[in-house]
Amino acid sequence: GSEENGSIGYYAKDVYTSLTTNSKLVTQNDGIYYANGSTKVLLTVKPTVANIKIATDCTSIGAAAFLDCMRITELEIPNKVARIETRAFDNCRNLVSLIMPTSVKFIAEEAFDFPESELKVYYLGSMEDWNSINIEERNGILDVYAIYYYAKSQPATAGNFWHYVDGTPTIWE
Repeated sequence: GSEENGSIGYYAKDVYTSLTTNSKLVTQNDGIYYANGSTKVLLTVKPTVANIKIATDCTSIGAAAFLDCMRITELEIPNKVARIETRAFDNCRNLVSLIMPTSVKFIAEEAFDFPESELKVYYLGSMEDWNSINIEERNGILDVYAIYYYAKSQPATAGNFWHYVDGTPTIWE
């Protein structure tokens, strides 16, 4: 690891892999993951990255995984992710578009604690699905105004709904 690689995960990977040949820390798509059986946790992402595709078999986004990733503006969370840990998106103030699957069941305290953001969360489920997520305190950006619920066809009632237009999340007018 080196300082320009970012978070402690890059240092840990170097140390861990030099101590054992069976490392559970793997590098994939500019991120470091802890992989053990069916569990795959995104531990850290280089803060210099502007675009990242989270591994499709990722099951959790770890604490401070996207710490200081100020170049990322759009992100899609894969549909196997069930947990988003504390401060996962700390200081990602330029993140404006996040597609979140219905597989997410837990969002830890301060995972999205950056109140001066323009973030829009495009949730792939209904308002009822969203309300069933265990969202801990101090996630101010995750209020009703920032959340849009997926609707393949235009809803009959007004509200925060979105759909895909040529692969891009688009708010229903």
